[in-house]
Amino acid sequence: MRDYIIKHKKIAAAILLAACGMVLTYYMVKVARNPTFQWDLKMYHSAVKVFFDGGNYYDGELIKEKGGRPPYPYSPYAIYFLLFLGILSAQNAAFLWLGLKLGILIVLFWIWKKIFYDYFDERYSWLLFCLFLFWSLRAFNRAIYMDFRAGNISIMEEFLIWSGMLFLLYGGRYLFFGLFLLVASFFKLLPFVLIGFVLFMGVGKIKDRIKQFGIICLIGLFIWGAGLLIMPFEFGEWFNFLRSASFMPRESGIINPAILPFIRQIIGNNGNAYDLVLYILWILLVIFISCLVSKHILKIEFSSLVKRKYQFFLWCLVYPIIMPRFKDYTFIFLLPVFYYSLAEIIKKDKRWILKGLAVFLLTFSFVVLGRGAERTLVLEYWPLLVTITAWIMFIVFIMKNSVRLEGRRI
Repeated sequence: MRDYIIKHKKIAAAILLAACGMVLTYYMVKVARNPTFQWDLKMYHSAVKVFFDGGNYYDGELIKEKGGRPPYPYSPYAIYFLLFLGILSAQNAAFLWLGLKLGILIVLFWIWKKIFYDYFDERYSWLLFCLFLFWSLRAFNRAIYMDFRAGNISIMEEFLIWSGMLFLLYGGRYLFFGLFLLVASFFKLLPFVLIGFVLFMGVGKIKDRIKQFGIICLIGLFIWGAGLLIMPFEFGEWFNFLRSASFMPRESGIINPAILPFIRQIIGNNGNAYDLVLYILWILLVIFISCLVSKHILKIEFSSLVKRKYQFFLWCLVYPIIMPRFKDYTFIFLLPVFYYSLAEIIKKDKRWILKGLAVFLLTFSFVVLGRGAERTLVLEYWPLLVTITAWIMFIVFIMKNSVRLEGRRI
């Protein structure tokens, strides 16, 4: 009987893997055949061409002349990671970029497997991971596909973030964690916030973790300070860009379902400061509640592994619900955390099965309803609202089940 069950689990896993392969192939072919897609890649390619010509790649007119859509938003360091695109034609660069992102996505799946695979009974881990792979390709309004479609660097960003997480979680190598986060910040500044994970997931007592946090910050100051000395003109142009309105374009709704634009649309912002006040109050509320829950986790007689895992889930869920900008493809970050945190809830308390499955299914709502649904406020911000729901569910689960879970191994 056991052999029969194992055999069918393997068949189910194989079917899921085959389905994942077909979905990925469909995404790749669809993007590759449409010349209007990968618009961000065209901007990167144009910026590199301007760089090779000795021009200012923060000049929007020069970007336009090379065929890209301005502005180039990343730091002067980032351009050096993209120089390989400049030796190719725009079409060949698009194919290379797409293939490179697919390869990095596969490595990213491996990193997630390394971090999360052992969270379940070994008899079912592989099947659950295959189910995660298939779910992740369709969840959050197809975040992975939207990244391929836009040609954005987000998958590379997530690779750097999760590589750093791997070093932090396995062995407490905070320096490698910090360096990976610093490199990710060359492209997008917001991931730098994640260095705060050292305070919760670092090795040693709190004073040791504060020291680790301080060392990473000092390294960051040195790297960015060196850039100011080596490339003063380029950094000056970048700072001018950051000060301009284009630094935080008011993208909202389906393409940027973040909390700040959500607040703005609710109150009908007309240039006043109410949206920022409400946004700051929301951040303080979320962090205050999460700190209380985090402190509660540390007080309970969990094993150190369980404490680290629950702390990790909690603060990963906090990150996307407090950021002022969180694009549709940035939800790639949340995929393994969302899946495995809810699976943990279902695993530990069977009373949560229907609630957990309902939330899982809600991540598909946008795909079912279609892109025309963004005219409805709630549907525009569905990924954000579902994430807030998952955060609340995890907090309630911890607080309600702490006595029953006390002392149990993961």
